Amino acid sequence: MGDRERLEPLAMRDILRRGSQIYQRSFLQLMIVSAVTYAPLALLALSIDMESIPLNAGVRDGKVLVASQDALDRMALVWQITWIATALGAIVSMASLHHAVANSYLRRERNWQGSIREGVSRIPAILGMALVLGAMFLAPPFLLGVVAGSSGGSDALGVAMVLAFIAWVVGVTVLGSIAMPAMMRERIGPIAALGRARELLRGRWIATLGLLLVSGLAVGMGWGITFAAVRGALTANTISADRFVGGTLLAQMIASIVFVPLAVAVMTVAYFDLRIRSEDYDATTHDRETVESGGTPVMRPVIAASAGAMVARPRPDSPSPASSDAHPPRAIREPGQVPVRGPRWAEPLGPPSRAEHEPSLTPRG
Repeated sequence: MGDRERLEPLAMRDILRRGSQIYQRSFLQLMIVSAVTYAPLALLALSIDMESIPLNAGVRDGKVLVASQDALDRMALVWQITWIATALGAIVSMASLHHAVANSYLRRERNWQGSIREGVSRIPAILGMALVLGAMFLAPPFLLGVVAGSSGGSDALGVAMVLAFIAWVVGVTVLGSIAMPAMMRERIGPIAALGRARELLRGRWIATLGLLLVSGLAVGMGWGITFAAVRGALTANTISADRFVGGTLLAQMIASIVFVPLAVAVMTVAYFDLRIRSEDYDATTHDRETVESGGTPVMRPVIAASAGAMVARPRPDSPSPASSDAHPPRAIREPGQVPVRGPRWAEPLGPPSRAEHEPSLTPRG
């Protein structure tokens, strides 16, 4: 293996476990990144939504009631516009979170400021990705409508088109879940990121869909419980319509800030796992890309050839120890040497190396 730390593919359960570990151990960092990048637009949309509610509006059984259809139409239009703005903020937030998780993949970096800067600097590419994915989602319904109109609308054809549309939406969703971390990590454009994701997903579409479903289900459960609890409390009390809407939207914002990073962590780990499976991706490549994306590489040990002693040296592209806050080096073993292990806090969070699968060693958490 030399001075290259080989990374091994992970099973589906191990990807989920690794993503949840990063989420738990980097919880504060991820919450800050999520809140700073998502909350401003969400709060702005919330205030606009509340201002759009007529003064004589009421609340009954968890629904906002207005006096006229015109007022309802105006309120619905405003809410659609603010929803789009909030969705764009959520996409920028997810991109920043992908950057934060990627930099924490083999170590515990706490540079949340760098992840926010990276997300903001990549807003044009992120918006481009949103537009491309939106077009991919919306194009099939238009084409299916044209085909159905020209064919007379038979039942069999209608069922086939619905199934084809579902398969297309699922495929685009899986593609986008890998394209976003690829775009942020490899600093490429939206079209190139989608092509890169399609290349990495060869033979792994179903497995990646499974990861997306499990992580999405976990996020949906947390979001749903929070939303239902707040909505139930608001419905049980007689309050004004603007307070009801404000409380409901605020609960949605908080739930998104807290739970969405979990799904982002899992899918970022899945992206790295796809790279490990399809190319020679190792710790050296990870360190180099971390430097290119504004992070700090870890110190990794190499063996001094002259004396055969174990000496910790930085990578050629690593900063000197005096100018870096990198973790202490982790020694590797030559034949006849006693294994040396650093403290558990210095161990990486990424997938285990080949040595970690040896029966004689205790697996690291």
